[in-house]
Amino acid sequence: MGTTTTTMATSTDPVAPLLQDAPIVIFFTHYLPAILSAISRPALALWHFVTWLIQTTTRPVLLPIPILAFVFAPVIVLGEILFDIFVATPYNVFVYVLDVLYPFYVFCGVACLVGLFIGLVARLAVLYATTLLLGEEAVPAKTRQNESRRSGKERRS
Repeated sequence: MGTTTTTMATSTDPVAPLLQDAPIVIFFTHYLPAILSAISRPALALWHFVTWLIQTTTRPVLLPIPILAFVFAPVIVLGEILFDIFVATPYNVFVYVLDVLYPFYVFCGVACLVGLFIGLVARLAVLYATTLLLGEEAVPAKTRQNESRRSGKERRS
């Protein structure tokens, strides 16, 4: 008795066994161009349809704009001139003056701060030197009154 073997023919992708063990880069280089081509054609057709639809629906609405621009041209030009006279030119002059005076402003500001610092340090140095050399009697009465007021406020709180 003989045994019969039946074999079935299967249709498989000839590239599939090669892609099973291959890195992912091979998959992308093999299938990605076909995928992008299949996606880009309908997307491009949809884009053309949408732009055509927008153009045909907005054309009647946009038709009077050049006519209105021509009619209102004197008002627009007058508005531009008034804007230049009352807004743009004063702003540009103000910015220019600030640019020119900026070094002077910084110099005066730094001079005031340095003078304030030197004056406070000199006052404190003189006050402590007088107290150290002459004792409590050398401190002016006004300063002693201020100190007694401060200490009285501190006691109350």
